[in-house]
Amino acid sequence: MSEYRAFFEELLTRVHGLESILLTDSQGAVLLQVTRPVAEDKVEGAADGAEADAGEATVLEPAMSGVFVMACDQAAKLGIGATSSMISYYENNVIVQLNVAPLVLSFIGSHQVNAGAVLAMAPELYAGLEPLCRVVMDFEE
Repeated sequence: MSEYRAFFEELLTRVHGLESILLTDSQGAVLLQVTRPVAEDKVEGAADGAEADAGEATVLEPAMSGVFVMACDQAAKLGIGATSSMISYYENNVIVQLNVAPLVLSFIGSHQVNAGAVLAMAPELYAGLEPLCRVVMDFEE
């Protein structure tokens, strides 16, 4: 997992506004989480309610992974194809989730994050996570 951690830490520096990357299984169990250190001024702003940091979204995220998987399953039943990603916009955060079955890869960023840049990395991410996906699938059987 250390090579995934190093890779995700490098991704945090490549995408402006990206605050955290979370890798979970389809039930929301956290396998790996990498978070950018919170700036001092952001902590102060969050204390008086002026600005929420990505840590607040991260607390909710594991449950959201399970909901994302269920939404993907339901969308597939509509006959429009498999859902590969979802972008959720909130007041202070953006969450980009990728369906890397049996895993969910979530990117949590500030409202300034470039969601398109995250989605553009999807092929690279799918390829890099393929060995881990095989291990998880073998373990689930």
